[in-house]
Amino acid sequence: MDMLLATSQSGGFAIEELGEVMMEAIKLDNARFVSKLLFYGFPIQPCYALEATLRKAKGALTCYIEAGWDINEPVGEIKPPVLGYAVDDEEMTMWLLDHGANPNKRCEIDCTALSYAVQLAPVSIVKLMLSRGGDVRKG
Repeated sequence: MDMLLATSQSGGFAIEELGEVMMEAIKLDNARFVSKLLFYGFPIQPCYALEATLRKAKGALTCYIEAGWDINEPVGEIKPPVLGYAVDDEEMTMWLLDHGANPNKRCEIDCTALSYAVQLAPVSIVKLMLSRGGDVRKG
């Protein structure tokens, strides 16, 4: 595998062409494979971090964090960071908060993970976010 991935660095193919492979590695939470793809230059893009969040693939997310991914980067212009997509799962919400997720981080339309939680999550998750610095005046 190393030899194959190394050919991407020498112009054999574009590492970005392995998007489906990355998605499969995330689905399986295969941290070793995710880490290997990142090592060989696979780009850190919000869509992959979102998939890892939705799949509760903490190993894959850890690889992204270790590779320099900003956990508070909005998923898109009108989509908040990945924390907003974990609000239905207290364990995943806690994990993201423990790894630096900010419940107040906004996207372009002033939407935050906390504002998603207020709309969609159990009260316990809203309270958790408030206890971790969530501000109801934002978002």
